[in-house]
Amino acid sequence: MTVAAVAMTYYVVFRPHDGFHGYSWWWTIGHDHAVSEYFIGTVLGALIYFGGLGCALLLGVRSLFPSGEKLHCDRSQLTVSKIPWISFRGRWTTHVFSLAQVSEMKYGLIRRGTARDPSIYGILFLVDGNRRKILRRIGAPEAARLLRGIKKLGLDVPHDPDILPRMQMALEDRRSKP
Repeated sequence: MTVAAVAMTYYVVFRPHDGFHGYSWWWTIGHDHAVSEYFIGTVLGALIYFGGLGCALLLGVRSLFPSGEKLHCDRSQLTVSKIPWISFRGRWTTHVFSLAQVSEMKYGLIRRGTARDPSIYGILFLVDGNRRKILRRIGAPEAARLLRGIKKLGLDVPHDPDILPRMQMALEDRRSKP
């Protein structure tokens, strides 16, 4: 990816373009006057290009670092830990809730899908009236197992009749994939 970015940068910055009166961006920035329409167009184009290139490189570098979530529950508190998506150091952020604060933990829809993107399911619960969403993209069978265990520890987990069909669908999808 880096080689492609360097090659594209060389092409855009140093190669003469017909749109810029036959000169490269580099020549235009160095030789045109600041009031010239070619100069202004070149500088704006360069800013947009390098801004987009910087974002693409940051996203590429970020994908090399770990991310994830952890859930720990004992009979007194629920601990939710995760590495934020923006973190480049891999530091965990932890939130601790007493079991009295947590209610209505269930497996549910986090984000409705579109024609291209599937819907995202995860674990939802309320903490003092505020909705929290954790463990995005967890499968229905794993969520059912997790919720059974959490319920045994004394957390409020309402009965969900819709989870059984979702579990069967998820298991059938797994069997059909090679």
